[in-house]
Amino acid sequence: MRDRLFIRLGSVQPGTGQEALAPELSWLRMSAAGVVSDVQRRPLSDAAAMAAGRQLIVLVPGSDVLLTQVAVPSQNRQRIARAIPFALEERLGTEIEQLHFALGARGQDNQIATAVVDRARMNTWLEYLRAAGLQPDILSAETLALPTRPGSWFVLNETGGATVRTGLQSGFAIDSENVDALLAMAVAEAGDAKPAQLHIIDCTPVAPVLAETLAGNADLEALREACKEDALVLLARGFDEKNAINLLQGDYSRREQIGKLWRPWRPAIALLLAWLILQGGMAVAEVGRLSRQAQELQPQIEQIFRNTFPGTRKIVNARVQMERNLEALRAAQGQGGGDFLKLLENTGAALKATPDLQLRSVSYKEGELNLEIDITDLQALDQLKQRLTSASGLDIKIQSATSRDGKVQSRLQIRPKGTRVNS
Repeated sequence: MRDRLFIRLGSVQPGTGQEALAPELSWLRMSAAGVVSDVQRRPLSDAAAMAAGRQLIVLVPGSDVLLTQVAVPSQNRQRIARAIPFALEERLGTEIEQLHFALGARGQDNQIATAVVDRARMNTWLEYLRAAGLQPDILSAETLALPTRPGSWFVLNETGGATVRTGLQSGFAIDSENVDALLAMAVAEAGDAKPAQLHIIDCTPVAPVLAETLAGNADLEALREACKEDALVLLARGFDEKNAINLLQGDYSRREQIGKLWRPWRPAIALLLAWLILQGGMAVAEVGRLSRQAQELQPQIEQIFRNTFPGTRKIVNARVQMERNLEALRAAQGQGGGDFLKLLENTGAALKATPDLQLRSVSYKEGELNLEIDITDLQALDQLKQRLTSASGLDIKIQSATSRDGKVQSRLQIRPKGTRVNS
C-alpha cells in the first residue's frame, strides 16, 4: 500500500455551488504503514500540494449516496451497467437520466451492490476538486469507510446525523432528528439479517444514541463509545479499497474524464494529423523524385569518373571508388611518390605563356604528370619543353608529336627533376 491522502467533502445541494463544500472540508495524510497526520481544515489548495505521489481518496457524505442491491442474472459487466438503472427505476423518485450508478460486488442470488448518486452532486464534487488541481483515484461514500465485522452494524453518530454500515457494501444514513427511531426501525426490518451487535461511535456533544434502549427492544448487544479522535481518522483507518464502491465509473471514469478533456481538441488534432499525412505524402513523393533524378544522373557520374580515372575498367559504386582513388592519391603524395599539385603549379605558368596552346587532357599516375596538348608547330613544342626544363626544374619527355589539321598534337610526360622518366 502506498501513501494516501484522504479528503472528506461535505454535503451539498445541487446548484448551490462549490463554496457550500468548503466549511465541511477536512483532509489528512496516511503513510503506507498506516500512520495518520493531524486532520486539516485548511483550503483544498493546501491539500493539493500534498497529493503528489499519494493515492487520492475522496469520501462523500453517506446521505448523498444510496447504497442498494439489485438482481441481474447477466455476467457481462457492461450489460449489467446498462440494465441496473432500469431495474431500479421504480424504487427511485428521480429520473434515471439524472442519476449516476456505480457497480459493486456480486452477492448471493445474483444481487449486485450498487451506489446511486445525483449527477449534479457528482459534477459539483469533481469540479471543486479539479479547480484545486486534484484528480481523485477513488471517490466513495463515507458509509463504506466505517469499520465492518460480520454480524455487526457500525454507527457513526455526528451532529449532522448518523451513518450506518450494515455490511461490506451496504449501509444508510439517518438525519440527526430521527436517529433513534429510524435506527430501531432499520434493525426491526432487517429480519434474518438483523445484527447480533450494534457498535455506536458517538461524535456529537448532544444527546447520544440510546444504545441501551435499542439493545433491550431489539434483543441485541449494543456497544457505545465516545469519539477518541476526529471522525476522518476513524474513516481513514477503516477504509478498505476492496470493499468500497468507487463512484468513478462509466461517464466519470478516469478514461472518460481524459476523453472529455481531449474532446474539444479533436478537430485540431484531426487537422494536425491530416497535415502530417500530407507532409508525409509530399516527402515520399520528393524522395521518389530524387531517386529517379539520381538514376538519371548515374550515367553522367560514371562518365565523369571515367574521364577523371581513365584506367578504371569496372564501375560498381562511383562515389565509393572516387573516394578510394582520392585517398590513394593523398597517400601517394604523403609518401613522396609524387606531388600532383606541385607539378601542376610548376607547369601552369609555362603552359599559360605559350600562345595558341590548347590542353586536351591531364592525368596523373605514379608521380608523373601526363599532358595531351595541341600546339602551333614543332618549334613551339620544343620551346615549351625548354621553358619547362629550365624554368621549372622538371624532367620533360615528349612521348609523341603528330601534325594534324595545321597543328601539332603532342603527349608530354613530366616528372620532378632527378626521377627516372620511362622511355
